[in-house]
Amino acid sequence: GGVGFTGSRKSTGFAATRAGQDAAQKAMKQGAQEAIVVVKGIGEGRNGAVKGVRAAGLKITTLSDFTPIPHGGCKPRRQPKK
Repeated sequence: GGVGFTGSRKSTGFAATRAGQDAAQKAMKQGAQEAIVVVKGIGEGRNGAVKGVRAAGLKITTLSDFTPIPHGGCKPRRQPKK
């Protein structure tokens, strides 16, 4: 994505780490010293992004998980006739 990875390499933990580092460095250029990190979804990138922010030197004050969870969900497919 924004760091230069394309295709299936965007969904790796390493790409998430690089994205977290890049975002943290941009925030530090603006003068930020602390960060509130919000993660969504499941996959390799969750931990990688948090590690990247921490490795760049930002102090994580709050870590929130806003993974969307369906309440009821979609209507299931109809059963085929027998």
